[in-house]
Amino acid sequence: MEANAQASGLEQRIRALEDQFQIYQLIAGYGAAVDSATFEFCEAAWAPDGQFDRGAQDPDAHSGHFEGAYGKDRIMQEVSSPELSALRNKGIAHMMSLPHVTIAGDKAIATCYTELITREDNSYRTRRITANVWDLARGAQGWTIKRRTIRLLDGSEAARHLMRQSIQRNIPG
Repeated sequence: MEANAQASGLEQRIRALEDQFQIYQLIAGYGAAVDSATFEFCEAAWAPDGQFDRGAQDPDAHSGHFEGAYGKDRIMQEVSSPELSALRNKGIAHMMSLPHVTIAGDKAIATCYTELITREDNSYRTRRITANVWDLARGAQGWTIKRRTIRLLDGSEAARHLMRQSIQRNIPG
């Protein structure tokens, strides 16, 4: 009986590590997929009812004029937009920080930052940094994005509030 309990505990720990690794891969891969125009990855990353909430405070329309919260069809329009395509042709990087991840069954929340870097002339510049909260769900095909919320780190309360809420949801225990 004790050996079965140990095996069960070990299996649970391995599954938790695999889940966390898959979530890391999803978030890290998403930025690279957007930057390389790997639209299949971008589309598969989102749940069918997934939503991207980018708020309305971002003055940098680097990917078109996409504001507020919108669903998967509009997300795919954004990642394939002429504005984002032009930046890809010059050089762009959506740098995702290592997320803090909490998993509860088939749901997870990840909190991180995204730094948007673009190439201009012969140098690179950071165009913006955002706070990110990813609400994720495990489905038949693995982990997908149910909702991604970003807020520009511009000193306003909006980004601090987003991060505060996420961290409070992520308190261990």
